Amino acid sequence: MSLNKYLSLSILILINSCSSFNSVAGHNDNEYRLSQAVTCQTNTTPDEFIDLLKSQHGGNLISGNQGAEEDGEFTVSNPVDIWGIKVRHFSFHKGSNEDGDFTEYRAIVPATSNTISAQSLAQIGNVPKIADGYFYKSVGNNDLFIRQYGDDIVVSCANDVRTTRKSINRFIRNVQEKTE
Repeated sequence: MSLNKYLSLSILILINSCSSFNSVAGHNDNEYRLSQAVTCQTNTTPDEFIDLLKSQHGGNLISGNQGAEEDGEFTVSNPVDIWGIKVRHFSFHKGSNEDGDFTEYRAIVPATSNTISAQSLAQIGNVPKIADGYFYKSVGNNDLFIRQYGDDIVVSCANDVRTTRKSINRFIRNVQEKTE
């Protein structure tokens, strides 16, 4: 066998091995991106979030609406790894407060599959405790929360709660309140 054929065959075997490893490990780019969106490591839009859910053989609407102004709760067939916990339930919420609009993306660990506490999950994610069953961390312009709701644990990321425009609006509002 010539050296070129040997090298070509070796490269093909290596590529195939790497591809098989990713499949065995259960990792794919969309699962990774979905995990990153829920843990505030990357920003996304509701449409992108739904597309990521659909890529996990899911996006099945449990409640809500996929329209522009509605919240949605979804389930996926292929669970997504969030800090070592396999999660099948997700939701998003389009919210607004006095500083402006934001979108919160959530992974819901139901009591039926919950073998970890909110505190343990917060330790894995390095999210400090701010109250009983409630953990919070500012990540850039986003807020990362871990909350205990009954037996369920919710990991969520509120996108763009702190932007330059919102900071200016907050500053102006504070100045106005002090002069009144």
